[in-house]
Amino acid sequence: MGKFSGTLLASDFDRTLVDHSLVPSKEVSDAIAYYKANGGLFTINTGRSHRIFDPDPALLNAPAILGNGSMVIDWENRDILHLSGIGDEGLAPLRDVRDFFPNVAIEMHAIDDTTFSIRREEGFYTEVNDPADACRPWVKAIIEGEHIDIAGVQKFLAAYHRNSISFFPTTGGYLEVVRCGVNKASGMRWLAKHLGIDMAKVFAVGDGYNDVEMLEAAAIGFVPENSGPEAKSVADRIVRSVDDHAVAHVIEILDSMF
Repeated sequence: MGKFSGTLLASDFDRTLVDHSLVPSKEVSDAIAYYKANGGLFTINTGRSHRIFDPDPALLNAPAILGNGSMVIDWENRDILHLSGIGDEGLAPLRDVRDFFPNVAIEMHAIDDTTFSIRREEGFYTEVNDPADACRPWVKAIIEGEHIDIAGVQKFLAAYHRNSISFFPTTGGYLEVVRCGVNKASGMRWLAKHLGIDMAKVFAVGDGYNDVEMLEAAAIGFVPENSGPEAKSVADRIVRSVDDHAVAHVIEILDSMF
């Protein structure tokens, strides 16, 4: 038992927990170790899929939330605890994107670690012509292209497919697609229930558009100074930037509260 017992801290990964080096700073690692040593549970809630996510398992003492809430996984044992992936309901939206937006590429991240693609010219992808040829469920799909094309895809999906899938822009010019109703908040709620933690003791920190629901669902939503306007608009507390050890600042604040 410790002062943080019964609490869960969920952190976004890129530009929140880590900078471009993709490794937490010593200050952040030490702060997380202190939080865990005093009874807190720490997890990462990221848009990354399981095949491109490889944190130090020692950093976590709770299952990780991946694919923008689509998957909860015991990272140390690689056991999938929860999956809310895209099934056949994703076929029509992605076929329309393929047919009406010829300048964008589409990736479909399958549960078996295979990434299927349409119009992807390089990389570790299995090329297909029809989304139906990509085995399902998908943890998520990614649509990539120029800003003007992605904006058009987003408007199109909102007009014709918003009841079939969920989607949101992410840093780097991507539009990410997940199962309808899935987001980082839904994954975080599932994990909190699984762990027996009241949402009143769940805290979150994130910097991007895809973190908004998570920040709103948390008891306190912390947002680094380097964040975009969407995250800042729902912040309960602004903390130092990722370059100034944002997650360590979050834990300093929690330490003063308990």
